[in-house]
Amino acid sequence: MKIRKLRENEHPPMDLLLLADPSQEKVKSYLREGECWVTEVSGEVIGVYVLVKTGAGRVELMNVAVKESEHGKGIGKKLILDAIDRAREAGLHTIEVGTGNSSIGQLALYQKCGFRIVGVERDFFVKHYDEEIYENGIRCRDMVRLAQEVRSMKYIMIKPHASNYPDPITLSKGERVRTGRTYEGPEGWENWVYCRTEDGESEGWVPAEIINDHVITEDYCAKELNIDAGELVEMVKELNGWFWVKNVRTGEDGWIPREAAKLIQGDEA
Repeated sequence: MKIRKLRENEHPPMDLLLLADPSQEKVKSYLREGECWVTEVSGEVIGVYVLVKTGAGRVELMNVAVKESEHGKGIGKKLILDAIDRAREAGLHTIEVGTGNSSIGQLALYQKCGFRIVGVERDFFVKHYDEEIYENGIRCRDMVRLAQEVRSMKYIMIKPHASNYPDPITLSKGERVRTGRTYEGPEGWENWVYCRTEDGESEGWVPAEIINDHVITEDYCAKELNIDAGELVEMVKELNGWFWVKNVRTGEDGWIPREAAKLIQGDEA
């Protein structure tokens, strides 16, 4: 699956964009003001999102939509995480998103991707849309606002971490793997799949989000960081209960369990 920016003079996928917002006028406004990103498989666009700058250091994620026949494959989550990464790479500090009170699945998905609810705009959809909107048997009235800080965040290790896997599996985009069991444990680390390379020479835990029909969709390394309590780390990515971090002192990077580190607030950083 490839995610790319909409090309110049390329027609935006209005059929998908209107799945997320039924107002063609509003969708066209978002497209004029922001950047449109699409995901395609075998040349067919199956997903889309729009990023619109809303102020200094801030961007809003809009019109996340996936072709209905492709639902249930984790594509929406990949789009959201891609948008978060692009906001971070652009040096922005906050990414925001709004969704309806009736959009139960979307509310859950955004929170799984690290967003927090920051407010509610009461009667937003009543005031701004001529027709009534219903989802899940609920009238869509209020806009639920969520946000996430995406700037580099520093953490302090509150307990040491040592890897149990001295030879971590390393995979390249497009590589095929044999999938095994899904991790089940008290820690709540969801969506980790135990995989082996096709030659059987390497094995380890791989996030389910980057596996598509036994094919790896992006470069990946399962290296865990050996680190002592009290060390400072910079969080690069969060995934399924784990952080990919860089040790501030040594520059070494790798995965650590999220519960092993505590966010440094304000002036402490």
